[in-house]
Amino acid sequence: EPTRMDRRSEATTVSGKAAWLIETDISVAEPGLPFPGDRVVVVVVPDGVDWGFFFGAAPIGDVGLNQVLDRTVVDLRAD
Repeated sequence: EPTRMDRRSEATTVSGKAAWLIETDISVAEPGLPFPGDRVVVVVVPDGVDWGFFFGAAPIGDVGLNQVLDRTVVDLRAD
């Protein structure tokens, strides 16, 4: 049974536009997996009648991939 541990759920901005960011760890207790689950980041940017949406995930404990995810979130743009 997967478990979720919320890290943050907060207002932010993307390219100066209001946005919402949710970050959570989703863990699974599955024998043989090389990692305990995924760190997931979702960013939603309302833009008039449309919405921008970003979803990113990296294995919990994988420092390199989590750094890539962090840089990607910081570099998000909404035009």
